[in-house]
Amino acid sequence: MRTDTYAGKLSLCYIKITSFFTHLKYSFMKRNILGLTAVVLALTLSAFVSHSPKQGNGYYWFPLDPASGTPKMVTTLVYLPADPYACSNWAPGGYCSGAFTSYSGTHAPYAAAGSELLVHFSMFH
Repeated sequence: MRTDTYAGKLSLCYIKITSFFTHLKYSFMKRNILGLTAVVLALTLSAFVSHSPKQGNGYYWFPLDPASGTPKMVTTLVYLPADPYACSNWAPGGYCSGAFTSYSGTHAPYAAAGSELLVHFSMFH
């Protein structure tokens, strides 16, 4: 009895090709699932990020009366992120400078307005 070796090779070739395309299909699906997971994760995490408008990076600085801490009038507005009067956060002297959110007046002299956000003190009386 004769056995057909061609049919065996054909079925082996068919299995290899099928296996190859099946592997490609699963590999492609795995990449798509990973990409979809990354997009869903990014959207989920972006829901927890604060989308508040950007605040200014400075304050309106005014010198303060050393005894009472009330802001003095100025002829020049100073808008900076740091204290321009070389004061300290904690010092034994009186009040030195204050950072405010706004000012009042259309021309000099200007007065402090809005919230007082920072208060700095002088080193000496």
